[in-house]
Amino acid sequence: MCRLFRQQGSQDHPSQAAARAWLAAILQSLAVIAALPATAAPQAQSVPTATARFSAAVEAYRAGRKDSALELFTEAAGAGNLDAQWLLGQALSDGRLGVTDAGQARQWLTRAAEAGHVGAQADLGALLLSDKGGKAEPAVAARWLRQAALRGDARARYEIGRLTERGEGVEADIDAARRWYQQAAEQGVLEAIHRLGVMNYEGLGMPRNPAQAASWLRQAAERGHPDAQLRMGALRENGQGVRADTAMAAQWYRLAAEQGVAWAQFRLAVLLETGKGVPADTLEAYRWMLLAKRGADPAAGPWEVDGHLARLRALLAPAEIAEAQAQADAFKARSPGGETSRAD
Repeated sequence: MCRLFRQQGSQDHPSQAAARAWLAAILQSLAVIAALPATAAPQAQSVPTATARFSAAVEAYRAGRKDSALELFTEAAGAGNLDAQWLLGQALSDGRLGVTDAGQARQWLTRAAEAGHVGAQADLGALLLSDKGGKAEPAVAARWLRQAALRGDARARYEIGRLTERGEGVEADIDAARRWYQQAAEQGVLEAIHRLGVMNYEGLGMPRNPAQAASWLRQAAERGHPDAQLRMGALRENGQGVRADTAMAAQWYRLAAEQGVAWAQFRLAVLLETGKGVPADTLEAYRWMLLAKRGADPAAGPWEVDGHLARLRALLAPAEIAEAQAQADAFKARSPGGETSRAD
């Protein structure tokens, strides 16, 4: 999916993030238009310029006239407006304007990218990593992402870092990947911040550094990243890189558990069962343990969930068991939604 329609730093609901990102791109383009020097209108010419068509497309979109916006964006793009080509490519990729055509999206993004539009270069690279509109082309994608990254595009820096770490389309180089992540993280890209935390947490391409891991992971966790919240819980529970504090661990586990992370649900249930860091609560522990069992990955190894459930069930009345099961059935993982208050 193209960059402006992906879930980004604040981790808002995808549809909310998409709308905000789209409008932000439009406003940025309008600011560029407003800064252009005034020129005399061509004599005996009634056809609007590419810039005027683009402006009209923007107004149509903001007014909710998607059909008109699509037509005007297409006209502006055909007349050579690079921002129109870029935004039209994005819209055709995911149907933002009511029509989905990934093949045409590739073509419009390619035109803008070849003309030097950095946003189009980044989005084209991201699109070429998938088979939308044609076969995946990781090597070509990496070239476009690298161009955009070298020109300062934050998202492209994260994406080329990811490819470089995995050796997809480029030679694997963990040190180079870390440098790309560092640059993207300094620009606020949530996934890059999280990835640096994971690399330090697991010792990927470097000695394991729990303190540095905690520094990066806390930033990502406070912005709602569920895996970062889980890992912060583990660091707090075990006193790795930070002062051991089971109460704070429980807070981080709860934030991740509410987003549907099964291991966080399991660890929170254990703390509630034993009363470590939180008041013991058999009913709530049973509910979270039920959810952990449902979401557990068998490949992750035995979690001893059944044993915990049996012990907890023995302490509950039939009505309480039914209540916990009903609550578990009604559970819906909370969508990440912006920054969280500090848990520690």
